[in-house]
Amino acid sequence: MQWLSLKDARSLTNNYLEEASDLINGLEGGWLDCEEQEWILEEIGGPPIPSLPIYLISCKTHESETLVYVGKTKNTSRFSGGHAAALKLHELKYAGMEKFVYRATAWFYLDDEYIALDWIEPEAIALDLLDSIESQLIFYLQPELNTSKKKKNCTRWDFGIHIQNFLEGGFLNDTFL
Repeated sequence: MQWLSLKDARSLTNNYLEEASDLINGLEGGWLDCEEQEWILEEIGGPPIPSLPIYLISCKTHESETLVYVGKTKNTSRFSGGHAAALKLHELKYAGMEKFVYRATAWFYLDDEYIALDWIEPEAIALDLLDSIESQLIFYLQPELNTSKKKKNCTRWDFGIHIQNFLEGGFLNDTFL
């Protein structure tokens, strides 16, 4: 799988914002008029795609789909040497099940605006938020292959999470934690 790391996504976003700022002589004020939006889209295109630093692994039988692992990744090499959860999925009890990896990003809703995890400054806060999201998902969903963060909610910040899955079947879609 090709992963866009949180660090790489942040870098691409910052480069995009610098290029857009240079094009329209500054991004101060927090909003763009329609002409500026069109100009940016014409000259440099749309913003970079967000990182997908959260992953959920599930197993599916004919009757149901079950979450078995939640993880996070900050870099592109997370799976290059294999993954312990993937190895556990070779156990006999998972034989014959379909396995899925869902990749996700986080958006925060604040003051009627959506803010991508990739945009949060400084990076240390973005990484803390990523860890809090992973911790909450593990604590509340209790995936069987996770070994830590299940007995205690290890979040630094506890906030509501709304899972949205727009794929066919919509596993965990509209789940609220």
